[in-house]
Amino acid sequence: MLESALPASLEVLAPALAGMEVLAKSGLESALALAEHTIVPFVIVVVAVLYTAYALIFKRKRGLPHPSDQTLTGFENMYCQMESEERPHFVVGLLLFKSNVSSEKFRGLMEKLSQEHPRLRTKLDNMSSFIPFRHSLHHDPDFSLDEHISEVALPAPGDKETVRVAVEDFLSQRLDRTRALWHAVRLSGLDGGKRTAVAIKLHHVLGDGMAANMILMSISRLADGRSVEDMMREGVRIKGRPAPAPRNVPRAALKVFCDFWGCIWDVTWVTFTFRNILRKKPTARKVAAWSSSLRLEDVKAVKNELKATVNDVLVSVMTGAIRRAVLRRGEPVPTRIFNIMPVSLRHPLEGGEALQNKVAGVWMFLPTGIADSAARVKRVHELMESRKHNATYIAFTLASMNLWGSTPGWFLNNFIGWYLDKAVSIITNVPGPQEPIFVCESEVDELFIFGLQPGQFSGGLSLSIMTYNGKVCLSMLDDLDLPGAKIPSRDLLDCFDEEFSALQAQLGLATAALGKGKGAAAAATARTSAVGNGAKTEKQR
Repeated sequence: MLESALPASLEVLAPALAGMEVLAKSGLESALALAEHTIVPFVIVVVAVLYTAYALIFKRKRGLPHPSDQTLTGFENMYCQMESEERPHFVVGLLLFKSNVSSEKFRGLMEKLSQEHPRLRTKLDNMSSFIPFRHSLHHDPDFSLDEHISEVALPAPGDKETVRVAVEDFLSQRLDRTRALWHAVRLSGLDGGKRTAVAIKLHHVLGDGMAANMILMSISRLADGRSVEDMMREGVRIKGRPAPAPRNVPRAALKVFCDFWGCIWDVTWVTFTFRNILRKKPTARKVAAWSSSLRLEDVKAVKNELKATVNDVLVSVMTGAIRRAVLRRGEPVPTRIFNIMPVSLRHPLEGGEALQNKVAGVWMFLPTGIADSAARVKRVHELMESRKHNATYIAFTLASMNLWGSTPGWFLNNFIGWYLDKAVSIITNVPGPQEPIFVCESEVDELFIFGLQPGQFSGGLSLSIMTYNGKVCLSMLDDLDLPGAKIPSRDLLDCFDEEFSALQAQLGLATAALGKGKGAAAAATARTSAVGNGAKTEKQR
């Protein structure tokens, strides 16, 4: 009877056993799926916890952190990761005075700057305490001003050619990364000992070109004793900010979507089609050239005629200068060239520490293929307006640079460095005061700035434009000209003067621009250019 009851019991329990089997299988599959989806985040969390513990135990200094200690942003970290002997990442300001600045005043000026700006007393740590691949700045308790200032006595006769050689020596020296990342030098003996020059080198980790300009304005005074910084801020207050225009939300969303895919297209386009027309090799030895021969009054006359901006005119003329230099080599001119233009993201009225990096590197495709100078200005104006005021584009470039800066150095130097090699130049435009400024009670005659060079494996130009006291101060930083160089760097500023003269002649403005008040006498004098083959007057050209 027991034997007959067993099969019947099994038949009754079969559905229940089958249900348990299905439940077990589904539970196992769910567990495997859950493990599959959580293993990667779990590993990331474990690695992050272990790295943080390592940083806290082995890398964090004992005691309370200093107020100036901070982890670099991804943008700033990129400057550390990609720096090399041939590609130092710093900004240099050159001040040429009309009189002598004593050693005591020079030292006092640098002491004041280092006390007012805490970042000038920080040094670089190899890695951040919390974020992998990130560097950080920490207060240097052993900071010594003597390690960051020096003096050079120029040999006779102390002319512009002698100054150029000394400035090139200064530009060719990297900053010591075991100390605070800046250095200043006083050049004495200009014009037989009658004048002095001061060059200040600031690593881009500490601040951008606008930051360097702001700290310079903070120590400058006008002839009546007013602060230059206050004067420029007051000018912005008078001008005011434009009122925001009403927005159509659906149209704005569609524009953001289209602009985003436009950014993706630009990246793809540059990657597969552009090449650097300079075809030079980076060198540790640098070549510098500068000129203040152009009058701002003349540039304003051109921009008023073409309904553009001063920056549009100067960038277009620089594009034409590159075109002329390529034609002189007997080479075909490309339709457009890839350039990077920093756009400042700070407002002149904002407070806080001046030494910051608030800039986005906007990609510009300058139309070298346009031979007509006036038409090129109009095209550059259209390009500049579409880039500078496009929030989506600026946000995309800024986010990209911060993302790149958070990657390992080998990725930055190989992939991103290869991409930036396609850029011909980085063009920087820094507006300055239009009145004479005084530093250490001495009037500044000329003011120049030298920025970054693009690329890691091929040569690129650093072109800087600064307007000061009615002058357009142009400066250029390049690698040493080796055999087979595409564009001789010392010819470019001559091409700039020729291109602007051609633009004036095309518009019929040469006589009118030179005939307005005190600008006529100033522009009629011989224009000099501090280039490698010595100073040339306009008649000699």
